[in-house]
Amino acid sequence: MKIKEFVIQILRYVWELPQTILALGMILVLKPRIHGISTYNKSHILMIENFKVPGVSLGEFIFIDSRYNPVLLNSRIVRHEYGHTIQSRMLGPLYLLAVGIPSALRGVLISRYGRAWGGPGYEDGYPESWANKLGKVDQNDE
Repeated sequence: MKIKEFVIQILRYVWELPQTILALGMILVLKPRIHGISTYNKSHILMIENFKVPGVSLGEFIFIDSRYNPVLLNSRIVRHEYGHTIQSRMLGPLYLLAVGIPSALRGVLISRYGRAWGGPGYEDGYPESWANKLGKVDQNDE
């Protein structure tokens, strides 16, 4: 890794410090259930067995339920979560308030009222539609 790339990476971790800390905590807690690690556009993808949601993005770390086969790096879920990674890069320390909490609440409310995570309606509004746009997810993608 070149010096410039190293400095940029350190600055990203600092800019996204709340997400980075949460991600490291999740890695420690989920370590026994991590069944694969991959990368997508320099983000770290961790495949989690029996994860309760399809995916979670925290800074440079993307956690995906292993049943969604995230090894297929062009999959819809990977691109959607990468869209959240871009949001994190843009918003830095405001990401959790502006995107993380609204995204989690949206998922809980929609799943509580008869729709599964990622089902119809989940990606139709803020911040999910924005993540799809940034991650280049087409509405017709599987």
